[in-house]
Formats: sequence, structure tokens, C-alpha cells
Amino acid sequence: MAIRILIAESDTSLASEVARFLSNSEMDVVGIAATSEDALEMFVNDSPDVVLIGIRLQGKRHSTDVVKSFKRIRNTPIIYLSGPEDRATTLRAKETKPANFIFTPINETSLVTSIEFAFNTQKSIEGQTAGALNDDHIYIRTSPQVFEHIETDSILFLEAHRAYCKIRTFDKTYMISTSMNHVHAQLGKTHFHKVNRSFVVNINKIGMVNNNIITIVSNHKISISREFKTEVMAHLRIIR
Repeated sequence: MAIRILIAESDTSLASEVARFLSNSEMDVVGIAATSEDALEMFVNDSPDVVLIGIRLQGKRHSTDVVKSFKRIRNTPIIYLSGPEDRATTLRAKETKPANFIFTPINETSLVTSIEFAFNTQKSIEGQTAGALNDDHIYIRTSPQVFEHIETDSILFLEAHRAYCKIRTFDKTYMISTSMNHVHAQLGKTHFHKVNRSFVVNINKIGMVNNNIITIVSNHKISISREFKTEVMAHLRIIR
């Protein structure tokens, strides 16, 4: 199966050249985005295996901020396209932990090799971590010597209460003395996603999304902020 590539580059001549190189190697270009807004939309809709993104991508958001959004949605290898004059921006881009940098003028062989290496490395990581953790349940301390077993699928949402976290299941509510972000990290981000600064929801328990309001199956209504809506919607299997 061909590697699926998203090209996010405002320089149309450079984007076309890159697309031609990839076509020569029988890679599948799923889209070419000229702005940060288009890049995020295509990333959500087309699920590429690897993203090539211009370090000076035009749009309302800087390329590094777009990459951070990509990574919150899914772990996709990112390769920056950069000119030798962009060294200051390159240092900023390194903080997003990309798979590689490709500097112009682009060498076709180096480009293809970098993509294949990034793709194969990601697949290897996914293979090593698959099934490594038993993520179908957790234990919550309900008293100094008591730890209660909870099926993660029964968790509806997490709610932040300063230094505490409320965990809501179908039939019980638990208040534990640790932060919501810490609990979220322990649960992982496969099914649990932040919808605003105070709530993390189990997307499998979303009964309805009506504009900016999420209704959980137990009829809890939670607002979803603009900051997180695109990422949450990307994880819903929507039939259009």
C-alpha cells in the first residue's frame, strides 16, 4: 500500500516539485494545502501517514502551532520543509519533535528516504506499544487502604476541581486528590479527549453534538470550546 502524504506548503512551485518527486516513487499525495487552515482540515479529513509542512506556511497559525494540533489529534510523522535562511524558526520547530527536516533545494532521493524512514519508524513504534498496556481498567484509591476497580469504558467524563479530579461513571462519582490532566495522561488519549479546560470526555459516550454542546449518554451536557472542537470532531466516525 502506498504511503499517504499531505503536503502543506505555501510556495506552489515547491509544492508541485515535491508532489512530482513523490509520484515518481509511487507515493500517494492526499492533498496540497497552501494555508495552515487548509492543512488542519486536510489532516483531519484525509488521515495521511506522513505530513510534509513548510516552515513558513501561510495562514492564521504558525506552522509549529499547526504541528502541535496535528500531534494532539494523532501521532503522525512530521517532516518540515525549510530554507537555509530559516535557522531561527528551525530551532523553534525542533521543539515539536519532528521526524526530520528537509532543506531546499530538495534532493529527491533524500526526500523519499526521509519519508520512508519516518513512516517505518512510526509503524515500528506502534507495533511495539500495541497491547503493551492493559488499558481496559484502572484502580482508584477510595480510602487509605482501599483501591476500587473501575472499567475505563464505564467512565463518562473527568472534571477538574482545582487540584482535584472528579471521575464520573454510569452510576458513581469519585473525587480524587490529583489533577485532571494527570488522570487524563494515565487513561491515554485513544478514547478520552479534552473538550474544554475543565472537562475530558469519553468520546464513545457522546450521544449528540449540537453546535458547541456535547450531550453524554447519561444526559450530561458539556460545552466544547473552539480550541478543542476540531480535534474532538476528528475522532468521531462521521458518515456524511
